Amino acid sequence: MQKVTHDDIAEIVRQQKIRLDWDNFDIKTNLTDLGADSLDIIGILFAIQEKYQIKIADESIAAGNWRSIAQMVDQINAILQAK
Repeated sequence: MQKVTHDDIAEIVRQQKIRLDWDNFDIKTNLTDLGADSLDIIGILFAIQEKYQIKIADESIAAGNWRSIAQMVDQINAILQAK
């Protein structure tokens, strides 16, 4: 089984060329607190779905399960494990 790491997701975030406050970056910090807006988050989630060939449920996004890199890693690994 493929295991996604925090570094993997941080690289996807960096590739989106979002201006984030990387000086105050922590994997548990909400990306919007670092400067990302809702469109940035959508771009990140599309990139994640494409890279890992997964479907992210709208309900999961609305519930706030994809706000930080730590949450993203946990959610992706759970989806991949369920495959």
